[in-house]
Amino acid sequence: MWGEDITARTDEIGALLAERLGARGATLAERLARVQRLLPRRLRREARFLAGAETMAANPRLARLVDPDRLARAHGAVQAHLAAVNPRERRLTRALGIVAVIAFDLLALAVLVVVVLRWRGFL
Repeated sequence: MWGEDITARTDEIGALLAERLGARGATLAERLARVQRLLPRRLRREARFLAGAETMAANPRLARLVDPDRLARAHGAVQAHLAAVNPRERRLTRALGIVAVIAFDLLALAVLVVVVLRWRGFL
């Protein structure tokens, strides 16, 4: 029963990682490896604990060693953070960042062209 509870909680976090952050992978540890930098440091530690608990849940004797209070705290903290993440807003912010970099580069290139043309006496 306890191992099933751990698996249910880690599966829920894995599904949230896939849905909200676009993480791919078969296990929670694989998904965390892909999106670890997108989580705050404290939540990374909690998520790594959940991944370790998922591994321990495969063995009934090891599953009993997982601290249920720590598991509940880690699950709640990671779930609360991931529930607040808006995937559409993340994509929009990333696209706007790319557009801003391209616009700045084009502006810098235009200034450089004007400076070179002025220096060469064409303007």
